[in-house]
Amino acid sequence: MEKKLQILIVDDDKIDRKSLQRFLQSSNLEVETHEAGYINDAVKKIISFEYDCILLDNNLPDGTGIELLNALPSAEKNMTPLIFLTGSGDEMIAVQALKSGASDYIPKERLSSEALESSILKSIKISDLEKRSRAAEEILKERENEFRTILASVPDIIIKLDREQNISFVNEAVNFLGFDPDLISGKNIKDLVSDTTNDYQLEQLTTKRIGPRGTENLEISMNVYKNSMIYGSTKSIQVLIDAKGLWDVADEKVLDKDCKKKFLGTLLVAKNLTNQKRIENELRESQKKLEESVLSLEKLSNQDGLTGIPNRYCFDEFFSREVKRAKRDKSPISLIMIDIDFFKQYNDNYGHQAGDDCLIKVAKTLNASLKRPSDMAARYGGEEFVVVLPGSNEEGAIAFAENVRQMIESLEIEHRGSNIHKHVTISLGMCTACPGENNDPELIIKNADEALYKAKDEGRNRIANDNLLA
Repeated sequence: MEKKLQILIVDDDKIDRKSLQRFLQSSNLEVETHEAGYINDAVKKIISFEYDCILLDNNLPDGTGIELLNALPSAEKNMTPLIFLTGSGDEMIAVQALKSGASDYIPKERLSSEALESSILKSIKISDLEKRSRAAEEILKERENEFRTILASVPDIIIKLDREQNISFVNEAVNFLGFDPDLISGKNIKDLVSDTTNDYQLEQLTTKRIGPRGTENLEISMNVYKNSMIYGSTKSIQVLIDAKGLWDVADEKVLDKDCKKKFLGTLLVAKNLTNQKRIENELRESQKKLEESVLSLEKLSNQDGLTGIPNRYCFDEFFSREVKRAKRDKSPISLIMIDIDFFKQYNDNYGHQAGDDCLIKVAKTLNASLKRPSDMAARYGGEEFVVVLPGSNEEGAIAFAENVRQMIESLEIEHRGSNIHKHVTISLGMCTACPGENNDPELIIKNADEALYKAKDEGRNRIANDNLLA
């Protein structure tokens, strides 16, 4: 049996509370409601119990809904999606509520079962994504501490420069020169090297080149600050520097003139020539661990943990970028939103492990259907997927969508809970846009989502579209 959503209704008006309960009962949601009529009572309940969603009226006997939001600890606001209700229809109150931590806003005069259900599902989905994002951030922090531990053990000075040649990171080995890593961050590389460094050497230090084309064994002088133990005997030391350009694409693609890429900065490794005989294997091993950890973190932040394809965060970044490109190039772009038909019933019949296996198979099939490197398939959330087809017109997108629909059906994944087919099927909603000033990513997604609901309303296992063509 599916777990009921725990909904807290914060409203002092008994009639309004009953009205909200009727709307919830007539929706497709399985809910169990809880009630609070005062701010203090609501705050205590929110802190002591983990609700799936909170419906909050703005006008309460002991204050406003905004005041309740401000009274909540940040942890509780981050944990539970909160939908703000008011009868005033004042958009300034809505903006203030959203700024204070509300997930959504519904004027009471627009309340309906459909509006509540849509807002609750959307808010819960966004809250779940935010929780995953925070969890990923915690992992990133842990990994960052691991990197710093690794880098602290490396005897050579490792410096990361940004595109303006400013120091964005330096490891603790720079203490040998008398510099504090935190205080030197943000300084230009010129502040670290000796005045005897010429323009050609600076150009080598800040190279954009990679691999063998980068800078190797560049001998320069680095300043010694008065806090260094060797300051009394010398004001600078000779170091041997290797420098490599950092890009947002793999090294093998940097030299490809047709590859869109962005220069991120330069990585410097400075070896103290006074200790040149130190074991270099330790540095190589540390660098290897660092690169592996960075790759692991990049994969974690952009890849769906279950299916292995790009996640919602990666899709949002990619789609926003591609819509801007389409506007600039005046070319079409197509978005297809995909939903597995009767997936809840599939989980009920076969269990969540089988459901996960089904999601993986669908994801692999979507990924395999892509014909061009510029196309993307991503998991949007739950049983929903998206496919982005830059440069694809309506005809091409329809042909692609129909091919995908047939491919999923041909997997012949048994589905006894489906009302339309003995195997797993999908419904597809698509939107092809020739982006204009008003056709932003959100509008294209909205049209594709509406088309998906249309496909489901018309019987599922089919394609519907809602285009934005000039």
